[in-house]
Parts: sequence; C-alpha cells; structure tokens
Amino acid sequence: MPDVSSYNGIDVGDIASINGQDVPSGGGASEPSSGIIALGGGGQSSSPVLVSSADRVFTEIAFHSSVSSPLVASAVEKVSAGRNMVGIRDDSANLWMSGGANSNTGSSSSYGGYNRQFAIELTSVADFSCGEDHSLAVKTDGTLWGIGKNSDGPLGRGNTSNQYSTFVDVGGGATTWSKVSCGEEFSLAIKTDGTLWSAGNNRNGRTGQGTTSGDTTSWTQIGSATDWTQISTSDNFAAAIKGGTLMTWGEGSSGRLGLGSNTDQTSPQVADSDTDWQSVHCGAGYIKAIKTADGHHYHSGTGGSFGGGTRGDGSTSSVNTFTRIGSDTGWTEFLELKYTSFSYYAGGKKGGSWYVCGKYDGAPYIKTGGTATTSNTTTFVELASPAPSIYALCQSDGGDPEALYIV
Repeated sequence: MPDVSSYNGIDVGDIASINGQDVPSGGGASEPSSGIIALGGGGQSSSPVLVSSADRVFTEIAFHSSVSSPLVASAVEKVSAGRNMVGIRDDSANLWMSGGANSNTGSSSSYGGYNRQFAIELTSVADFSCGEDHSLAVKTDGTLWGIGKNSDGPLGRGNTSNQYSTFVDVGGGATTWSKVSCGEEFSLAIKTDGTLWSAGNNRNGRTGQGTTSGDTTSWTQIGSATDWTQISTSDNFAAAIKGGTLMTWGEGSSGRLGLGSNTDQTSPQVADSDTDWQSVHCGAGYIKAIKTADGHHYHSGTGGSFGGGTRGDGSTSSVNTFTRIGSDTGWTEFLELKYTSFSYYAGGKKGGSWYVCGKYDGAPYIKTGGTATTSNTTTFVELASPAPSIYALCQSDGGDPEALYIV
C-alpha cells in the first residue's frame, strides 16, 4: 500500500480498510501483530496508553527513558486497566504502570508512572488492581501499597490527601493483606484470614458499610465473615464470592446486582445462594459471573444499547437476576470495566480465546480474522489476527477508548 495519510479525502486513522486491506499505522508502516500493542482512540494528552494520534490502528506501547530493558509480552502475567491508569505485572513480580494526565508525554503522572509511557513503579507485587484514578498493590510480604488520587479516601490512609504520585504503604504495616480491587473512588481488599475490608466514598453504598453518606477514609471491615474469596468492582458497585455464594452491593440500576430490583444496597446481599460460583466480574452497568467447573456464563444488568449487546446471546434486554447466557462452556474470565462509557461493551475469555460484543465505537473496533469492522454486534466475536492472550480496556477523561493486547 502506498504511504498515504488520507484516502479519497478521509483521514486514514478514521477508516478500517482500503480495498479489503487493513490500513497501516500512520499510512505507511505496517501495524504490529505481536508483542504488547495498543488499539484505540489516542491522540489526547490524557491518554494512558497510546502515544500516537492514530485512531483505530495497532501501535506499540512506549517505555520511559529510564527503562533499560523494555517489558516483553511473554513475561506479562496480569493486566489491570482503570480509567486513567493501566498496570502490568510481569513474571518477576514487577508492576509496570502508565498514567494519563493533561501534560506532555514523559512527564510524571499523578496516577502513577509516566504519561503514556510504562515504567516499573513497584517490585515484589503479588496482586494489584487499577481503579478510576487510584491503584492498590499487595506485595509478596503481605503489605498493602497505594498510589493515585485519594480525595475520597480510597487508599485507606485515614485522610483525603489529594493524591500520591508514588506508592506508599496504606495497610498500616500489616502483612496480612491478600487481594485488592479498585473501583471509582473506593476500594475493596481481602486479608489472609478471609475477612473483607473497604475504604473510600460511600455513595450508593459502594463500600458496603451500610451507609450512602460521607467517606470511609480508613480500612474498615465489612461484617464479620471470614470466608470471602474473591472481589470485583466497577464504578459504583461491587460483587464478591463468600463461601461459594454470590454477593453484590452498591448501585442497583438496570438490575445489575441480580437481586430482582433496581434498588441500591449499602451492604453485601446474597444474589444467589448456590455454593458453586467460581468467579465474578463487574462490567459497566452489569455483572458477569461464572458457575461450575464447566465455565457456564451468567449475566445480570443492562443488556446493551445503540445496536450493540453486552449479554452476548443476541439480546439487548436487561435482566435483574443472574441468568444463564447460552449453552457455552469454558468461560474463565470477563473484563472488569471501571467507567460508565463502557456500558455498551463486554469481553470475556473462553477456551483460551478472547471474545467481545457491543457497540463498536463504545470501544476500539473489533478485529477478527485479520479484518477490521465497525459493525455493532449482540453476539460474541472472537478477537483474532492478532489473537491476544491478555486483553484490557481503559478510557481517559474525555478521551476515546483504548485496548491493550498482549500477543
């Protein structure tokens, strides 16, 4: 293909293909098909991932000048994307981060890391999660660390200091922290004794502390149970597994909590009393859950809109109880989404492959079998050519959605 910046007067970055061929990044160089690559809007200073201004083309992620040995795809073990920040943990337990902010590329970011450039921000990391504007990490010694905005106390430090640009110990020096999940202005954590804790903004009951007012600025236990095993957060609601049962709380609109109503809940409620729930994943406006060793997929909440669907079975109807979707087995995880703009998009992993569905411009365009498409879909489409082993989505303030592919 010739080195062009536009085709018939249309910006190359705004079209998916010319005469059936993928449009190369920048109009000249071929798009990368392996490694750690990004796809999406970009072009904004607040973008946490994309450096170039190209739309809807694959580009390689950037590393800060302080990085002597860039991270390779084969070393990536986990990705967590919030709204304005993205984290990657490698097989040496290093946490790489990139943040978005309204300043020049390479400047230090209030969200951790550097704007649109990845660098190691913490070492010896066992678990971590990125929320809207803050992130938590559990180190291998069981201590709890946090970074980013803290204006509502989601870091649990007992204050509402505006932000922390580097990781600080937020767990009081205790070595009993195990798992974390960060939402919008609130956080959840599980300790090694199976107790559940929260901190941050209480609006909609998202912290599970029985109230919708004020902030919980210090880590506070939720109830007295000691059998919590998994937690998941979105912008203003949460889900968890306790003793194999499915629990939900926070904002209840569109039936997302699976409790048969649209009512907010200020403390964890039993959404399903069966004891064979394997995992739960909060999307934006809905919750996905996986049940039984066969990997059956259940959905509660909004079903999508604007021609796209988040259920994945061809329907866009909302459901207010956890409903089995299709007859597929082998589902292992779903995207955890932190921002309401992703209410029209869903993604999950089945049989080792990633599948997506929804409104095409609610997230970067779907690419399957080497063909780019801008078609809405209400059924799951497999991501292929390139086929990511790990997939994540983020979206900065006022920016376009961005996807991170580990291929």
